[in-house]
Amino acid sequence: MLNSEAEFLRIRGYLTKWVTSVTLANASGYFDINRVSEGFALVLLNLIFDAELVDLNSEKNNYPGVDLGDSQKAMFAFQITSQVDNKKILDSLNIFCTKSYIDSFPKGIKFLIINKKKRINRRIKAFEKYQHIFDPEKDIFYPEDLMNLIYQLYYQDETRFYKVMEFLKREFESKDDKRKTIVALDSPQVKVSFYKRLLKGTYQSSTNVFVSFKCKLNAKEVLTSELKDVVEKNDGLIILGPSGCGKSYLARKIAIDFLDFGIPVILEAKYYETDLNALFEKEISVLGFSSGSDFFEAVTNLKLPILFIVDGFNECDQIKKVKLILELENVKITRGIKILLTSQKYDMLFSSLKLLELNVDYPSIETKKAIAYLNSGKPVNSKLEPIIHLVSTSLEAKMIGEIAMESIEKVSRFTLFEIFIREKFGIEMKDGFFLLAKIAQILSDNITFSAPERAIEEILREHRISQSAYDMCFENKILERRLNIVSFTHEMFLNFFIAESIVRFSNDSKFLTQFWLPKNSDKRLLLIGAINDIKMLDIIMNDICDVFLLNTLMNGEGGEYCKKWIEDKLFVVIKKIEAENEKIELELVSDELSPVSIVESTLMEWTAQEIAFLRLISHRLVHGQFLTEFFNLIEKLDDRQKIIVERLKEEGRQKKVNVKSETFSTIYCRAFYKEAGITKIVSSLHSGDAIFRNQICFEDNVVQQLLSKNRLSVGQFYFLLQLFRWDKKLKFLYPFVIDVLNHRWTGVPWHLLLEIINKVAYFHETEQQRQEMISALNAIHSQTTNPWLSTEIFEALDAIGGLDEAVDEYIPYVNEELEKLLLDTKSNDNWKKANVIYNCQFDHLYSAAYQSVINNLDTDRKKSFIEMAFLGIDSVFFGTTLLLDAAKQLKEKVCPLILKWIDVPNLRPYPGEALKMFLVSHLILAKYNFPLENRTMASDDLSTKSLLAAAELYYWANRSNLDASEIRKFSTSAEAVLFDPQNVYTIDTIYKFKDHLHQSSLSTIYDNINLKYIEDVWRQEVLKTCGGALQDLDWQKCIGELSFGSDANILAIHLLEAIGGTMDIDVLRTISEHPEYGESAVRALKKILQSQSERE
Repeated sequence: MLNSEAEFLRIRGYLTKWVTSVTLANASGYFDINRVSEGFALVLLNLIFDAELVDLNSEKNNYPGVDLGDSQKAMFAFQITSQVDNKKILDSLNIFCTKSYIDSFPKGIKFLIINKKKRINRRIKAFEKYQHIFDPEKDIFYPEDLMNLIYQLYYQDETRFYKVMEFLKREFESKDDKRKTIVALDSPQVKVSFYKRLLKGTYQSSTNVFVSFKCKLNAKEVLTSELKDVVEKNDGLIILGPSGCGKSYLARKIAIDFLDFGIPVILEAKYYETDLNALFEKEISVLGFSSGSDFFEAVTNLKLPILFIVDGFNECDQIKKVKLILELENVKITRGIKILLTSQKYDMLFSSLKLLELNVDYPSIETKKAIAYLNSGKPVNSKLEPIIHLVSTSLEAKMIGEIAMESIEKVSRFTLFEIFIREKFGIEMKDGFFLLAKIAQILSDNITFSAPERAIEEILREHRISQSAYDMCFENKILERRLNIVSFTHEMFLNFFIAESIVRFSNDSKFLTQFWLPKNSDKRLLLIGAINDIKMLDIIMNDICDVFLLNTLMNGEGGEYCKKWIEDKLFVVIKKIEAENEKIELELVSDELSPVSIVESTLMEWTAQEIAFLRLISHRLVHGQFLTEFFNLIEKLDDRQKIIVERLKEEGRQKKVNVKSETFSTIYCRAFYKEAGITKIVSSLHSGDAIFRNQICFEDNVVQQLLSKNRLSVGQFYFLLQLFRWDKKLKFLYPFVIDVLNHRWTGVPWHLLLEIINKVAYFHETEQQRQEMISALNAIHSQTTNPWLSTEIFEALDAIGGLDEAVDEYIPYVNEELEKLLLDTKSNDNWKKANVIYNCQFDHLYSAAYQSVINNLDTDRKKSFIEMAFLGIDSVFFGTTLLLDAAKQLKEKVCPLILKWIDVPNLRPYPGEALKMFLVSHLILAKYNFPLENRTMASDDLSTKSLLAAAELYYWANRSNLDASEIRKFSTSAEAVLFDPQNVYTIDTIYKFKDHLHQSSLSTIYDNINLKYIEDVWRQEVLKTCGGALQDLDWQKCIGELSFGSDANILAIHLLEAIGGTMDIDVLRTISEHPEYGESAVRALKKILQSQSERE
């Protein structure tokens, strides 16, 4: 059996070469190859069918419409074509009948179609009239059908099988090392011309429907149509952007444009294995050149520039990325080759290539419409309008354009994919869907991205799936093959077929289990769209508490039923809010911070899902839904609030409580365990979560209608401020804002006044309005005795440009103050004053004045001032910034001054700032190779010892005068402490240090030197600790002052995701179904397994 599989693999390779040659040559305009293929096909078909076919084109009695025929033995004819056209088949059948060819070939006519992509529809009604000479199910052959017939010969007629094998070997294997090609390419001009036409023929169809869009070139906005000149005049580009947003299409469009003046070479990074030369040789060998030297000789002869396009750098194996970049850097320098890279995100490795950076983002609505139009030939109509909003990527927009758009107005995202894929498969749909679902099931069960081809072949045999269905998976670019490893071409397709497999192969109980598994959290939208059973859908919908999933379903991506289900539920929740507002009561309590509280018995009981729906309302308000209903709810609640305030007014006066302001605060601002439904909604808006995830998408006239009464209750005013946040729609509130600032600021609730003042820079449209607000703010400042309000007013004036003149007037005062200090640079008092002045750059009403004066000091005076300010530090607040400034100014002389900051850090009251100061101090000492003693034994506290050990490891790892072995030697003691099994803070320490380093602007002192992190030098030790933590979930803890709500096990998973490999897969799988850690574990697994799959 093993021998047969080896033989079959060779057969497949030979036929693939044949089909590829025909397809690529046709694509580039060399149609004569079809005639050459008839001779090849004649011999092959005679061997397979044991026939005596002859070339009828060379016969005296010509047979138009038929290429080969056997009138003596097999008694049938053959037509050979690469065209996939029902009309061509029907024309040949008609000629066969009208010319009475049946007399010579009584068994009729067969067709061999040499095409990799398209398929004849075998079921058209027009074929029925020719059934006496032609059976569309049996008489249409593709190369894969010939391959299966050859396989059968192995078992039925071994002699004939080896005759076929010998013939194919003779045709496609060379006795010398020179390739035999059907098309003769002699001169450099002919070779380059062939290459250009072939490349254009391969990619022109996709670039013909390319839509130009806006992107950012080195942060400057440009159109993709302008990039041709950019590439021609520069060394190349790095194209960055999310998956599915057109990076690969853009790269190919640039390649086609580059053909006008040069030679592009398109390489895929995921296929990079040993070196760039191997990848390059493989690519150009199928495009007309015998070798790389042949390519360079021809191109150099014609003095043409070369562009290497490396697509999908992020898909390259992490370990091999460094080598790939170095090789690209080499060919760029030595051969003058331009480089174009595409990647989902920036990699620090790119810096050595010194290329321009082009950022692409998700397409705009207009771009998506244009993509759909170009791929459909139909303008975007009212039915498509809501659909185009459902999808986020260019790939999905292309899919919409390729399907019957009129039929999908109310379909789910799952159905959108289903329609698209069904159309691609045609008559092979049934087998194709089943096969892909089975493959996806295998991948999902193993949480992996690829499977060996032998596992798929077992599926084919077990379920009797046709080879043609399998081949179409590759032709339709749903699957891809790398050696004997198969994977989905895009994660969107993988997710779709995982959802399909769960629906197809699960009973109700298993489906529910699969639905809620952490590994399927990103597929729940697709799963919902795949459910046809309404009862099952209701069960699922009743348990969803994920606000973001609910919001997506509300957008229609789960289908019309789910959208309607959520709408109905939202109206029920709104009615419940209304009922709660009508009975809500407040009371004064003995709480200095919150003297007014809601009476708990007057609140409604809210279920977990209802709370999710309350947050969902905030998301829908951003879309413009329920605005009128919610606005009216607030107005009624404010009316009730007036009644409550009146009732509590006297008691408040006695207890010196501003009842009006505190009542407002309790209802709209304070998110405690005792909060009303409406409080949860406004709090969600205030958090910014709904705004950041959804752009405001309702027209100005909606706002104008809300404001048509020319009055706002306090709650309505506050609600609109939260809803608009920093949006330009705040301008509509100007009349209400200026009225409050001029006439009513003393009577509005404190939190409402603060919100107005904080946003004051966003209300005006004209210079007159700005001046009016500045005057109003100055008037308030002159009247208030509240120091907090006075500070807020100053900050508001600064934001709106009301302090510009005052800043200029303040500069001489700062100059004078600083001059006095510099007269005595040895005074402790002056050090402290210098530190105060330094901090005033960041926290003073006239901070701009301090910045101006300090920045304008000459070099020596600035150095003296920075040293004084550093010596005067008594708090870590702004300390790291000053530390870095001191290192920049004083260089190695700063080292003795910072020794006090390498002691055990005091994490209170500013733990983050203290940790940054502590760690950066160690790194500065390392930069200048300043000696450091081991201090891990200076404390008995385990968390302190852990911090000291980690800081010392950073010190030793970044000493510039030590090699790897010396780093290990000198850091032994610190390493033993940090990775001691008794140290329960190891992971938290490593992660927090890494996090705080990212927050520090070390580039001011480290230039282009790459910092070494603990996980870089002690990678295996970190991986071992992370693995141990996930095997014993109670082992690792977070340091109290630094925890910030984090979980050491989640941090361990994040570290494994960042630096883990094959050996870490099993431990992540063990917790992949954990309710708390499962989703994070699956994300980490996917990243590791994706890299592993690409390597295979």
